[in-house]
Amino acid sequence: MVCMSTSSRIDKIVPQRHKDPSSRVVHQPRIDPFLALKLNIGEEVRRQQRPHEEILRPISELSAIEFLAGFGRPLWLLLQQKTNDANIQLFVMHKLLGGAPHFDPTDADHVFAALSYKICLDPALNECAMYNSNSLATVHVNSYLRLVIGIDREGGRLKTSTPPEPIVSDVASEILVSPVVGCASRDNWVFSIQTLTEKLVSTGRVEKGITGELYSRLLLILARDYLLATYLRPQAHFLRLSVPFEYSAFLEKLLGLNIVDNIKRELSYKYNSLAHKIEQGWMNFNHFSNTQTPLDGFNRDLDFNFRLISLLRSHSALQCTNLQRQVDMVIPIYFGDCSKKIDPTQVGALFIQSKNRMQPEVPWPKHKNNGQYTNTGRGYHSFYENLYEHTNPLGAPALVVLLLLDVGLSKSSETTFTVLQPEDKAKNGPCVLCIHVHHDYNNPSSTFPFLKDYDGLSDSCSKLIKEFFTDIHSRKQTFSDIGRMIGCTDLEALQLWEKQNTRPESVLGSHSGSRSEARLESLESKGQKRKLDGDDTNSG
Repeated sequence: MVCMSTSSRIDKIVPQRHKDPSSRVVHQPRIDPFLALKLNIGEEVRRQQRPHEEILRPISELSAIEFLAGFGRPLWLLLQQKTNDANIQLFVMHKLLGGAPHFDPTDADHVFAALSYKICLDPALNECAMYNSNSLATVHVNSYLRLVIGIDREGGRLKTSTPPEPIVSDVASEILVSPVVGCASRDNWVFSIQTLTEKLVSTGRVEKGITGELYSRLLLILARDYLLATYLRPQAHFLRLSVPFEYSAFLEKLLGLNIVDNIKRELSYKYNSLAHKIEQGWMNFNHFSNTQTPLDGFNRDLDFNFRLISLLRSHSALQCTNLQRQVDMVIPIYFGDCSKKIDPTQVGALFIQSKNRMQPEVPWPKHKNNGQYTNTGRGYHSFYENLYEHTNPLGAPALVVLLLLDVGLSKSSETTFTVLQPEDKAKNGPCVLCIHVHHDYNNPSSTFPFLKDYDGLSDSCSKLIKEFFTDIHSRKQTFSDIGRMIGCTDLEALQLWEKQNTRPESVLGSHSGSRSEARLESLESKGQKRKLDGDDTNSG
């Protein structure tokens, strides 16, 4: 039996069990609603019909509207076959904005809809209640292209997502880089960030992340969008803000004009063959998607490079799971000729790790006596060796660039570079270059110069980052100190405080004495004592 409704509202179709008007539903079990909307049909058909040829399709062809329409809803594929390019973009914009005639950067729903398809925004847990008709999850499932992927009828909560749909992300980019109606000096990005700060982040309506990932994703997308906004419109049937762009141009846009020269100089000391590779890379991401699978697990099913090719095809950058060690985000890169078939051995990635510490991270510190890397450095290198063990058996070592963003500092300093060589050169492990960026949240443009090129953009980003980290810093400092005093991690101290539901200082009273001191000494002797400002694990 199929039940259909003329009302598309999710709270009408699947109400909470105790609020359902049917006593049969309330007192007897019922089949769960079917939510399996089929996505990426065009992409699946292409790869089934021509599996080998399709996976090697040149990157220059991946920004065609006909290709992008194969990702996401079947509606885009059907529309592409029936109408012209301009009508497709107008229709996608109409659906993205819930039927509104134009984008309003002061409207929280418009901003949430557009940024969800750019930086992977999700509603906070308390915003997912089905009975709250004004919640972000409910409103955006009803009217703004957001999908339901799970329903808890007992607790009354929705699990929602915005699937990777590059054609929608491209339209969102066009909206955000366009001038505001009535204010030609500023674009929609500036006011949208202000709305994100004041109406979504400060009110607790969206998930912030635990180490500044949301702010880092925003900076990366801003640099990408403003770089491509200067490009000329490509040939017909291609989307302007989804064409491939140079890896070096992206880094220069993000970090300043001299960054590529500094990278080349740093690499030339030990890896001269890799010094110019940075100028041969191409990127094409136009949005972030997320995964719940650790990167280490991809090698079990398919080669990591082919996973990166899939990201290139969908124009996606990847937000890693919170359980992922060493990195938070991955952006795929191609180091070959983008007009020729993809060579899987020339696929690489830019890895990003975001930190919200009050003191800057020290990447890969060395012992004073013998100059050997500590466990932190070895941990990083073994992680990248595992990813690349099947991808580069011969020739020069793979070039891995890690962008370490310390986004929570109150004072900026010069960007530093650290090269980690393979521990065993016989294994031909990757060369890992860490670019350590010290971000001043009081003045973001001192670290990311492009922000001052656009009226109001730096101030908007500064207000956002302060909203992110004011409360986090004070709470982390308190429980970091408590954790050191009672001999446990700051996370354990926080959990203990929440369990006792009392003031932080009372945790000390219930765990003081020689027993705590003995445990602290034991932890120190075993090298297990950690504090948040020095731990490289992204745990929440």
